[in-house]
Amino acid sequence: MSILQDEDLMRWAFLEENGDACAVVSDRMELVYLNEPARALVPEEWFGRRCFEILPTANDLCAFNCPTVAAVHDAHEILYCDEVLKTPAGETRELGVAVIPLLGMSGDEARAVLLMRPKEASDEETLLLAARVIRGELLTRFQHH
Repeated sequence: MSILQDEDLMRWAFLEENGDACAVVSDRMELVYLNEPARALVPEEWFGRRCFEILPTANDLCAFNCPTVAAVHDAHEILYCDEVLKTPAGETRELGVAVIPLLGMSGDEARAVLLMRPKEASDEETLLLAARVIRGELLTRFQHH
């Protein structure tokens, strides 16, 4: 593990307490941090790779028209997106994704936190409420740095 990975691990470790999959991404959609539920979705060598390289999507053109990518780049408020991923076995998995913009909060390359939950387990409003809780935690943690 590199020093950079160690620093990211310490900075984002509080996301381990969340039972939902959480991914921290850079403006290039590179994975900076994944909590345990998110790590269970991806191969072991995920750090620094782009989300659409690691999370197999049902649409191969994802990088060009992905609503989550657009939200990471343009959002100032928490946004909701639908994502359809393919599992290694080939079946599709529908996720609701809340994009929590960081807007320089973290002081590193992190641009957004993606909160991911299976669509059958939650509706948009409930996921956005959970995302607001995480954003409040982020504001509390990073306003002192």
